[in-house]
Amino acid sequence: MTAGDIAARFAHAWPTTTRHLQVLQRAGLLGHARQGRNRVYDLDHKRLDLVREWLAWFDHTLARERMTVPAGTQACRPIYEDKDRHKMTKNDGLSRGERKALETLRAICSVLPESVETTTFGHPTFQAGKKRTFVVLDDHEQPGILCLVFKADRAEQTRLVDGERFFLCKFGAKHGWTSMRVDARTDWRQAKELVVASYRRVALKRMVAALDGHGSRMNGATQT
Repeated sequence: MTAGDIAARFAHAWPTTTRHLQVLQRAGLLGHARQGRNRVYDLDHKRLDLVREWLAWFDHTLARERMTVPAGTQACRPIYEDKDRHKMTKNDGLSRGERKALETLRAICSVLPESVETTTFGHPTFQAGKKRTFVVLDDHEQPGILCLVFKADRAEQTRLVDGERFFLCKFGAKHGWTSMRVDARTDWRQAKELVVASYRRVALKRMVAALDGHGSRMNGATQT
């Protein structure tokens, strides 16, 4: 589709359309080629497939809720009880293995200063303070595989990713986001190191200083 064809579909000015096209190009969703004096745009369908897969999660979740929620009751409800937002309800929908992994992850994150547990798109998520995600327990990264999603530096990501235990994250891999398979063979000591390192990458300086101070006090107590 040419730039003129695209512009004709919208009421706003051409410069506005141009800015939107540039955003889509930077995101890798749109490409273009010169054909004479025209610039012809085309969509990258492989990239859009990732978006479709992400959106399909909502269809799956809503369908499950329609089947399990009785008529006349509230279809959507918070996962956490107001009294204690760090305990899942009995109807959290997690398998035994997922619940065990979540409890282990909670124990790791509980000692990290200002660590907050929440959910993003239905997945248990841990943040350093507000909106600084450092780890997610995700069952949508790899088909049929529960994954621990964390942030690594690019060198470490390259070293870890092997296509068996570690994978590039579908969203944000170029920023270091990496997925670790969680199952009976998971090395939770290694997982803890990766989670803490991910926390350090996103946390504020005061949080990291508090973490280091806590570690120093623990070491001092051990020596005495």
